[in-house]
Amino acid sequence: MGFEPQTAGQPLVNVHKRATKVNLMMAIGVALFLLVGICFIVWASKKEAAGEPVKAPAESPK
Repeated sequence: MGFEPQTAGQPLVNVHKRATKVNLMMAIGVALFLLVGICFIVWASKKEAAGEPVKAPAESPK
């Protein structure tokens, strides 16, 4: 890595390596998942506060 003395001329993150690209995509995916979840929770809470019923989850067959 770039912060070690023997690799002083190299960057900290090499975005051309496949492992780095996979890690960045995973981080973006997790962030998007959390953002969508938070947006859904806010939407459901606003709908419930307005007095509109939020659709209950479907029951599993017995």
